[in-house]
Amino acid sequence: MIQDITAAKAQFRMDEPLKFEVCLDSDFSSSDQVCIQVYHLGHLCFRQEKTAEGRLPFQYRRPPSGSVAMEGFWVQAAQVRGGRIISRKSTACDRAQTWKEAPRYGFLSHFSRKDGEDDRDVRQMNRYHLNIIQFYDWMYHHHDFFPPQNDFQDIMGKQLSLTTIRQKISLLHQYGMKAFAYGAVYGAEEEYQKEHPEESLYDGTGKPMRFIDRIYYMDINRNCGWRDHIIGEYKKAIRFGFDGIHMDQYGFPKEAFSRQNGTFAVRCLRDDFPDLINDTKSAVPGGVIFNSVNNWPTDAVAKANQDCIYIEVWPPNDTYSDLNRLVSDAKKYAPEKQVILAAYLHPFAECSHPEEIMATAFLAMATIFSSGGFHLLLGEDNGLLTQAYYSDYCQLENAEFISLLKSYYDFITAYEELLFDHSLIDDTRTHTGGINDDYLFAGAEFSTLPETGCVWTQVKHTKEYRVIQLVNFVGIGSMNWNSPQRKFPDPIQNIKVDAQIAEEVTEVRLMSPDLDGGKSKRLDFSDCIRENGCRSIQFTIPELKVWNVISIQVKTI
Repeated sequence: MIQDITAAKAQFRMDEPLKFEVCLDSDFSSSDQVCIQVYHLGHLCFRQEKTAEGRLPFQYRRPPSGSVAMEGFWVQAAQVRGGRIISRKSTACDRAQTWKEAPRYGFLSHFSRKDGEDDRDVRQMNRYHLNIIQFYDWMYHHHDFFPPQNDFQDIMGKQLSLTTIRQKISLLHQYGMKAFAYGAVYGAEEEYQKEHPEESLYDGTGKPMRFIDRIYYMDINRNCGWRDHIIGEYKKAIRFGFDGIHMDQYGFPKEAFSRQNGTFAVRCLRDDFPDLINDTKSAVPGGVIFNSVNNWPTDAVAKANQDCIYIEVWPPNDTYSDLNRLVSDAKKYAPEKQVILAAYLHPFAECSHPEEIMATAFLAMATIFSSGGFHLLLGEDNGLLTQAYYSDYCQLENAEFISLLKSYYDFITAYEELLFDHSLIDDTRTHTGGINDDYLFAGAEFSTLPETGCVWTQVKHTKEYRVIQLVNFVGIGSMNWNSPQRKFPDPIQNIKVDAQIAEEVTEVRLMSPDLDGGKSKRLDFSDCIRENGCRSIQFTIPELKVWNVISIQVKTI
């Protein structure tokens, strides 16, 4: 039987062949064939058969695609015996001009010598197609990244090894992943602050400000020596081998006092952050991601020279609608950049049986992904983030939970153009719902916002596609994305769609991570003329579990 099919890399370059490995268990016949099929947006573009053996490599060299920034592929391997399929597995892969076209962010947080002997964490993250990995709390000190010796202890008492960190970076590169070094923009420990009190930020009583009583806030203004110091540490990290910097802030303070030449002055940090980002990008030959904590100050930093917009989500951004709004607003600030939400799932922090509340994860993911955003959630050891201190993640062990997670990450990789393309225009609030009748839905209660008891409809378009997304909240009581959801939505059958489209429609396809491993299915449709004389098409969606995507391809001139 086929155990799995795995892409050789989390993301391929545009000039690389797509490579896969099919792994079979020992129960196969020498006469068995393994057939691999690669699909692009539902269309078969590669097929090859090989005689079955334990591990089978396959390779598909995709022709150049001109100026296309990214392409996703759904891939299936089938074991064939006597003309009959006896087992099958699917995966996905993509190729992109640069990682920032589809930043599937993950994390590593353990770097002891023992961790360096194990590559399972990176191989497992590759199975989720995570192509950027944040090295969380990898450094010696917040103000002094590199220790005087190879093995060291960080501020929280963790044992770390520079050898392990090097090994992990090298391993990530083998899998086509980028390694990003975490570094707080204004964090310094006591020894540095005592030597440079003039570089501190102060509260209203004139005392140096501290975070968790261990880290001092430093002044990031260009006129302060701390600015050059922290950028110097970032440069050391890049020289060490990292591909980029994850610039963290804590969301507080928003204003503070600096003290230079004995005089206190008010510092408004939203004014200083953009310059700091730009100066860092100019100084380091790598990627830059800045943390807008709870969406502050996204409006000020979105157009700064960072590669993505990254938002760590906290109350009062509590609802599924808030997740959608954070993504859509960020895209308005910087339409050319992808959006990543660090939405930590607190219900899993103390849960002894995560599989009992796994619907919590999939409703949050469906909301973020369908909104066009990426979700920092998964990392080492099938780890799921539950809080801002990444080392205390929830380790998943339930096979069903892990399998469905793989399906969701396969899905967002295989169909990334329909979800994350920069040219997508959101028509949701202008084309459906209320007085808008361009897209009509029947068979359940529908809403253009996530609401309890409703199917949430989103409508977007590019020049070639109309894209409908349905996220199911029927049977879901709480609309707080961080409330434990102990049941999946009630399945819905036979949703009727009437879509007013002037162009000639060439095909309609249904895709879902909840159905048939994400395989695209062609739907029959009929052409109609409405009473108003406008052309439309009608079709039926056979089933909705959590999240469906429907692509309507139109003929372009």
